[in-house]
Amino acid sequence: MKIFVQETETDLAALLQKLGHEVESYPATIRYGDLEERVHQGDLVFWNQIPPHGFIGSKAHVILMSATITDTQEYAAAKAGALAYIPDHMPEHMLKHVIESVAKGETWITRHTIARMFDEYAKSMDNPQVS
Repeated sequence: MKIFVQETETDLAALLQKLGHEVESYPATIRYGDLEERVHQGDLVFWNQIPPHGFIGSKAHVILMSATITDTQEYAAAKAGALAYIPDHMPEHMLKHVIESVAKGETWITRHTIARMFDEYAKSMDNPQVS
């Protein structure tokens, strides 16, 4: 498993290397679709925004990072296909748990967001759109 980090995230890259991970940097100006050409199944990508087409169908597991996290932003990230939504600066021991979880395909989002997603799904099943 390789971990992709934006080239400006030098502290994060150094921490990930310290934790024993293979890190590859990508330019800040790259589009997610172009980065998708470089990743392999099961790689991790640290990203800092939700692209227009989201992350659904990505070969990589996406960890979205932000300076501030709100319930609305976390919900949007989860709906877009990110498996985790974390603060830009996270303690090393917590980051290690996030990586381990996401590498297994698990989510690292709040229970509130998971419940909101289940509620939305259940409502959509109760009210299917007629074509």
